[in-house]
Amino acid sequence: MRYLILFLLFINTAMAESAPKLVDADMAVMKIDKNPILYTDFQKFMKDLNSFRCLFNDSEALKSLRLDHKNVDKLPALRMSKSTFGKNRDFMIKLVKLIKTQVYSSQFKLSVDGSEIRVLEKKKCLKGKFSTWSQDVRSLILVEFYLRERFLGQNRENVKQDISAFIDSIDKKITHDLYF
Repeated sequence: MRYLILFLLFINTAMAESAPKLVDADMAVMKIDKNPILYTDFQKFMKDLNSFRCLFNDSEALKSLRLDHKNVDKLPALRMSKSTFGKNRDFMIKLVKLIKTQVYSSQFKLSVDGSEIRVLEKKKCLKGKFSTWSQDVRSLILVEFYLRERFLGQNRENVKQDISAFIDSIDKKITHDLYF
């Protein structure tokens, strides 16, 4: 009997050590196109969005969503609570549209001229080369240049409204759920 108890304790200890451990609790903030976005991922995106806003003071994407410095001087600090996200619901809807635009544009082989990248690398917003920047920052840059090429290359009177309508059409095509 004693050996059985020792054996069971040994097995229990061995299984507990090999089982995955939760480091911290994380909360799903939203789901976009069947892909959940956890709070930790969302916080990284917010940091990357700040870097992008630094790189592009005149971002067409941000102007059309009213996430530029003129409309939102400083991005709100969003803590991991449903009440915080609920209070900032309008802001979150704008972020969802931006993320959906990233998802949509990732379907295409977008590229940016090397000279334009070198201009961005000279800014003090981010250290290192473009290739070392986070995927979200690079993706936002590609979205920006895609929108500029698509809408600014033509003689349009209401570029901001046209980009906004385009982003709204993407918003309708890609599903999302908010968890707050």
